[in-house]
Amino acid sequence: MRDRTSSVDAHENDGPPADEERARTYAEGFGAGIRTALKDILQYVSQGYTVSELRLLVQGRLARLGDEVELKRRSLLGPLRTRADVLFATGPPPPRRWSPGGAVVRVVPRQSYLVNEPQPSRALALLAGAMADFPRTILLSLHPPALPGLPSARRVELSLTSVRAPGEAAHPIPLGQIGGRLREAMAGGALVYIDALDFLLAEEPTDTMVQFAAWLADEARSTDSAVVVSIDAAALDLKQFTRIQRTFSAQA
Repeated sequence: MRDRTSSVDAHENDGPPADEERARTYAEGFGAGIRTALKDILQYVSQGYTVSELRLLVQGRLARLGDEVELKRRSLLGPLRTRADVLFATGPPPPRRWSPGGAVVRVVPRQSYLVNEPQPSRALALLAGAMADFPRTILLSLHPPALPGLPSARRVELSLTSVRAPGEAAHPIPLGQIGGRLREAMAGGALVYIDALDFLLAEEPTDTMVQFAAWLADEARSTDSAVVVSIDAAALDLKQFTRIQRTFSAQA
C-alpha cells in the first residue's frame, strides 16, 4: 500500500502552489510600489513643496503611470539596460564641451550649466557669483531663493503655477507660456536660474522637456544670456537624465 504521508511530504517540498506563487509575486511588487511612492513624497516634502504643489506632482505622476508600468514590463521581459545600452539605443551624443564636475567656478554668457545635486547649493553659489555680470536675474522656481545683494529692479520671478479663482488649488502654467515669458525676459541678456525641472517633468513628456532644455541653450547663445539649472538626477530615470544632460554646454 502506498505511503500517503511520504506523498504529501514530497508535494510540500515542491514549493508553494502556482496560485500562491503568483500572489506572493504580486504582493512583493505591490509593496515595492508603495515604498517607492512614499519615498518620492518624503523627498518632495523635504524639498519644501506645499500641499498644492505636492498635489500637482502626484497628479502628473498618476497621469504617466500607465506608460511607466508598460516600460517596467518591457524591461522585465528583456535584459537589464546599462548606461552603455541607453547611449547605444539613443545614438552618440553630439559634440560638446564639458567641464569636469565641480570645475566651473564662473558663469559666462552664451553658456548653459547643469548642476546635479540633491538640493540647490552649488547652483546658488554660481548664481551669486555671476548675478552682478548680467542686467537681470530670472528665477524659475517653486521657491525662489533670496539672493541677498540682488536689487529688486534686476530680479525677475516667473511663476510655474496659477490660481484661477480664489479658494481653488493651484494649476500648472503651460510650458509654452513659460517659454514665452522666458524669451521676453531674456531679451538683452539675463542670468536664468531653474530648479524645477523635476516639477515640469511631472507635467510634460520627456521629449517635450528635452526640446525645452535645448531651446533654453539656444536662447542663451542668441541673447548673451546664461542658464544655470539645478537638478537631482536621482529623481529621474537614466534615459531622462542622459537626454536632458546632452543639451547643456557644461556640468558643474
